[in-house]
Amino acid sequence: MARKRLGDLLIEAGLITREQLERALEEQKVTGLRLGEVLTRSGILSEEQLIEVMEFQLGIPHVNLDRFPVDPAAVELVPESLARRYRVLPLRRQGNRITLAMVDPLDYFAIDDIRMTTGLHVDPVIATRDDIDRALEQYYGLKQSVTEVLKEVQPEQIDEEQVRAEDAPIVRLVNQLIEQAADGRASDVHFDPQQHAVVVRFRIDGVLHTQMKLPKHLQPVLTARIKIMANLNIAEHRLPQDGRIQLKVRGRPVDVRVATLPTIFGEKIVLRLLDLRNAVSRIDQLGLSERNREAFLSMIQAPHGIVLVTGPTGSGKTSTLYAALHHLNIWPCERFLEIRCHSRLRWRSFLCRFRTPAGHRRESSSIPSLPSA
Repeated sequence: MARKRLGDLLIEAGLITREQLERALEEQKVTGLRLGEVLTRSGILSEEQLIEVMEFQLGIPHVNLDRFPVDPAAVELVPESLARRYRVLPLRRQGNRITLAMVDPLDYFAIDDIRMTTGLHVDPVIATRDDIDRALEQYYGLKQSVTEVLKEVQPEQIDEEQVRAEDAPIVRLVNQLIEQAADGRASDVHFDPQQHAVVVRFRIDGVLHTQMKLPKHLQPVLTARIKIMANLNIAEHRLPQDGRIQLKVRGRPVDVRVATLPTIFGEKIVLRLLDLRNAVSRIDQLGLSERNREAFLSMIQAPHGIVLVTGPTGSGKTSTLYAALHHLNIWPCERFLEIRCHSRLRWRSFLCRFRTPAGHRRESSSIPSLPSA
C-alpha cells in the first residue's frame, strides 16, 4: 500500500484546507512538532477528529490504554529513549510482530527505527497523546522511581516519613508496581528476598515472570511500606501476617490481599490482586461443561449440605464461590462465610450458608474448628 501523508488524508476528509495545511507545515518547520500536534494545538481540528481520520481512512485501530493490557516484556524490547522520542508504547509481542501504540501511526521513521531496534515487524495502533504520556511515566517511570529510592534510602535505615508520605519515592515505587501488575492482568506479585537482592515477580496466567531485582538494602523500607498499606504491624518480623489493601487503579477498584512470611533472608511478601471490574460474576463465565454446570447448580441450590472447591493457586476457587453467591442472589436472608483450612498439600474453601428464618434475627453464629487435613 502506498504511504499516504497525514495532510493529504485530512484534506480528503474535508477537515482542513490546502491553505491551512501550508500554514501548519510552515509552523512545523519552526517548532519541530508533528503535523497532527500543530493542527490540534492551533485549534484547527480536535485530537478525536485526527484519530477518526486515521482509524477510518487507514483502518488503523484506536486503543484505550487505560483498558488495554500492556505486556511488561514487550516494554523491555524498546529502549526508553526511543519510546519517549517517538511517543510510542509497546503493548504486546506475538511471534515476530510487536503491537505499538502511537500518537502518529504515519510516522514511518519511528516505525522503521523500532523495527530495526527490535528486529520485529511493527503493527501500529492509535492512542491519544495523554494516554501515551501517562503510560510512558507508568512503565518507564518505574525505573526512575527505583533510582530515586536508591538515592534517598540508606542501608539499614527506615525513616517513618519515607514510608508514609504520599510523594515519597518508595510510595510511588510500590504504587507503580501494583498498577503495572493490575494492568498486566497479574494475579499475584511476589517480593522474594534473596541473599543479595529482592526479586519482584508477577504471576501472569499461572506463570511467574521476573519483573525486576531491587538492591537488598531496600528490603526493610519496601516491607514497611506494604505493611502500612495493609494495616499490619511493621515492628513484627518473626510471625506471618495477613492483611488487605483496597485501592483504585485508573478508576477501577482493585482488592489486594497481603501475606507476609519470615524466611532466612527476611520477610517474603505476596500480594494477591483481584480486579473487581474483571472479576467473574456469573457461573456461565466459569467455563464449565453443560453437565458439570447442571451438577454444580443442583449442589449449591440444595437446602442443606456443604460445597468444597479445591485446587492450586490461581485455579479459580474464589471466583467459583463468588459466582455461586451471585447466582443464588439471596443476600437479604442469608449470610456467608469463607473458611480456608491450610495444610501442607492443599487449601480448601468452604462455602457456608446460614439461613435466618423469617421473623428471627440471629445475633451470632459459631462454626466448629475444622481439622487441617
